[in-house]
Amino acid sequence: MTTLHLSRDERVTSILQAASEIVMESGVEAATITAIATRSGVSRQWLYDFFPDVNAIFSALYDEVQRKYFANADIPAPKTAFFGDYVKQQSSIYLTMPVAFAMVTSYALNGGSRNSSSGAALRAMMIQSFETDWVDPLVAVGFGRAEVFGTILTITNAAVGLNIAINEGLTTHDVAERRLHAIIDAMMGTASEPS
Repeated sequence: MTTLHLSRDERVTSILQAASEIVMESGVEAATITAIATRSGVSRQWLYDFFPDVNAIFSALYDEVQRKYFANADIPAPKTAFFGDYVKQQSSIYLTMPVAFAMVTSYALNGGSRNSSSGAALRAMMIQSFETDWVDPLVAVGFGRAEVFGTILTITNAAVGLNIAINEGLTTHDVAERRLHAIIDAMMGTASEPS
């Protein structure tokens, strides 16, 4: 792909698409600056003009997926809803996202991002979005912050793992969703009301 006549936005899109493809084909560790620049048809210098490192690219991918999937999700706030139902609706979104996002999420949440300052920024961005999108609405109706946060992190890891399993042909979306909901039910136990 030649990027000589692409606009700034088109170059950024090309870089993000290349990173996503590399992650899907070869994993997070294969998504190097050189590999992404080569795949996107953008010179390394152009890539550095847009992103200081690979984790900044992952952060941009995360932002893009947040806008596409969570911002458009029509999930009512858990005013009186059962905590588990709310979490099931939120977490099921992870099963339909691109697998590259699931892999980047797993990488960030499970320590792969701790090797750089921008990796730490990616992790912090994810934690902040969990806080805003999941934890705050549940705390507002009476659930404990620490309990909710631990639950959300555990469920997110399960959901992204199931997304990867779907992509690898190891399970189907329906089976993965049932498994994810069973995990949520098991974690929730009999607590259906705020404390």
